[in-house]
Amino acid sequence: TVTRYDVEANRGNTQIWTVPIRGGEARQLTTPAGSNSQPAWSPDGAWLAFVSTRGGNGPQVYLLPTAGGEARPLTDLP
Repeated sequence: TVTRYDVEANRGNTQIWTVPIRGGEARQLTTPAGSNSQPAWSPDGAWLAFVSTRGGNGPQVYLLPTAGGEARPLTDLP
């Protein structure tokens, strides 16, 4: 994860990236629609679960297909 801080607003925003082991271009997996952290890969590498504050209703678990596409919420906790 990479966190960018806004000192004037006194807050940070965390995003999830991948970087090839042998070097190459970093790829951002999450969008800045909220802070995204605590990534966990599925055993087959096809999915990435993570916690996000997007949506405005507190931290929720999301699931992202690593082949591309949109993250979808797995939880709807108060």
